[in-house]
Amino acid sequence: MTKLKNRTIAANWKMYKNPREAREFFGKFLPNLPEGKVPGMLFFPPAISLQSASESIVDCDTVELGIQNIHWENEGAFTGEHSAAMASFLGAGFVLVGHSERRHLFGESDHEIKNKVAATIGAGLKPVVCVGEKREERLSGRTAEVLTRQLNAILSEICSEAPGDVLFAYEPVWAIGTGMLPESHEIEEAHSHIRDWLRIEIGQKVSSTTQILYGGSVNELNSGDLIKLENVDGLLVGGASLDPIRFAKIVESAVL
Repeated sequence: MTKLKNRTIAANWKMYKNPREAREFFGKFLPNLPEGKVPGMLFFPPAISLQSASESIVDCDTVELGIQNIHWENEGAFTGEHSAAMASFLGAGFVLVGHSERRHLFGESDHEIKNKVAATIGAGLKPVVCVGEKREERLSGRTAEVLTRQLNAILSEICSEAPGDVLFAYEPVWAIGTGMLPESHEIEEAHSHIRDWLRIEIGQKVSSTTQILYGGSVNELNSGDLIKLENVDGLLVGGASLDPIRFAKIVESAVL
């Protein structure tokens, strides 16, 4: 069974790093991990590099792997797609679902995201569900409304008897890859909203045990402050996770 530490630092490599580059990354990253109780580390490499990454971490029990996208069907005539079961076969224990690039660049709907969450859980994997508002939604005071809509879409897939089966990542769309970082109180308010929604809709047990990560322009200079914020259980890192030394510093900032 996949198990994470109390804090999780996740890396979304997007469409970077082929299998050779993935091996080279871990060859430099693992020796630079800090001493002490390191947080759980979760990598989402491109699907083509998943097996290479899996082979690279075989002796490291603090690193987990996930896949960036799946189709909700187990198999079928879906050219270019892969299922959660296929991802599991290659070593993935997690699936990134609902990332803003999937929502806005590829037009994924809340209904499709719900189906992907269901397929992920059905295959015995854990979804990391991304939610977040656009800049204009933030400026018009609609952040809570947008988060609630995105959360309600997957409500039926979250089981009150299995806390920890779903992780969340708050990623304000306008902060991803832009260098723009929300104010600390804005991050705390969004994470608190997600935590309260879990408590009200599902129950205190799930609310208190579900990890909520923050993602959006995270780097080694701000990670130490971000990880200390209320209701922030970890970080989802994009560009800064591509450099093994920079990412090792981010992990170090979260050492308990």
